[in-house]
Amino acid sequence: ILARAGLPLGIRLARSVSSGVGTMGPRMDDDQSVRKQLKIFAGGLPSGTTEHAVGAHFSRYGHVQTVSVVAPKESDAKKPSYAFITFKFASDADCAVVDTQHFPGASRPLAMGFATPRRKDAQEAQSKAGLLSETDPCKLFVGGVGDRDNEDEVGDFFSQWGLVALVYRDKGAWGFVQYATREGAMRLLEEGS
Repeated sequence: ILARAGLPLGIRLARSVSSGVGTMGPRMDDDQSVRKQLKIFAGGLPSGTTEHAVGAHFSRYGHVQTVSVVAPKESDAKKPSYAFITFKFASDADCAVVDTQHFPGASRPLAMGFATPRRKDAQEAQSKAGLLSETDPCKLFVGGVGDRDNEDEVGDFFSQWGLVALVYRDKGAWGFVQYATREGAMRLLEEGS
């Protein structure tokens, strides 16, 4: 059935009648998706872009849970459409944001970023961001690394919080994990609190 609908395997499209927004997979609380940086923003979409097209485009990065395309208001008809895409896994969202997005029909690469939290949540996120290094906010110190754990295993473990770009492991029981995005490091700090 999915192949006949023209969808990549693993994508199921269902319309929500009440809101008119296309959803893919089970819905996560929207605020929680933003806090965990699973929800991303894609700006500069061509007019008439559908949730299906956006979901199919971003499914190459992983399991897409929801897609919401927002068309410009009539008074802003010259502005391009934008979309919010929610992924199931943090590293998939990181990959989609880090990678340059060339969307079919768009005249330039899409403007990519993570969805921003509402005011109350934004203040809490700012206080956590103060724990990150100003010179390298994607890099975190890691203690308690076992003698038998190699860099690949450490990277695999920490990838549950985001796309791991680099792992440095000292001969002692410590090292550093470098995420591809600042949000990956923030997810790990959120987990610890």
